[in-house]
Amino acid sequence: LFHYANSTTMDVNRLKHMSEASRIGQQDCKDFFECFEQNRECWDDVYNLFKFSITKATLCMHCMQESRPPGYDSHSFLMFESPQHDMSLENYVRMHLNESTDVANWRHEDGCNMIGNGKNSIRLTNVEETQYITIVVNRLMRGNDGILSINKRKISVQTDVIIKLANFENHRFQPIAVIYHIGHVIHNNDTRGHYMADVCDAKTGKWYRTSDDNFPSEIKSVSNNGYIFLLKKV
Repeated sequence: LFHYANSTTMDVNRLKHMSEASRIGQQDCKDFFECFEQNRECWDDVYNLFKFSITKATLCMHCMQESRPPGYDSHSFLMFESPQHDMSLENYVRMHLNESTDVANWRHEDGCNMIGNGKNSIRLTNVEETQYITIVVNRLMRGNDGILSINKRKISVQTDVIIKLANFENHRFQPIAVIYHIGHVIHNNDTRGHYMADVCDAKTGKWYRTSDDNFPSEIKSVSNNGYIFLLKKV
């Protein structure tokens, strides 16, 4: 169902040789969610667990009417750019999901048909059917010189997150897991490091730090270098 490194072989020994020869090894942990998107028809039980739906709209600043495409888009995660300065997860979500972004030279073809300014927005549509929302932060950035770097601006997890719905109501989501990366970029734009996760215990509300080489340990503060945030509907 999922081929490694764009290969078509099903031979395990061949796949292992490719991994060792290319030094590709373990891939980005967001590939876990990319697999959902690419194989949603085969893994519908798992995909539906993480699925949510959004709608996009543009508000025309001339006639103050919204242009909204029919239907909605289903996703298992949303990916946004890294913050330019330290902020809380609540403000990060507000900036990308609750507030609008300006767009210029846009024509409202379904309304006044005038070219001008508009405001784009993304809204959650099916909150009744939504259990989780996963947000991925694009922390690996490529500069004008082609060199990769890791954005390390802090996103602190302090409170529950309020998400605005398509009907302009608000709904509360609780952060329950934060996946983060410890590492750096070396020569030839190769990355080295280790992924870890801070996870909230559903019964006690306590947070635990988890890794594949250590037992979980209770922590007092959650990592502020989050790369993937899992939010649960309250």
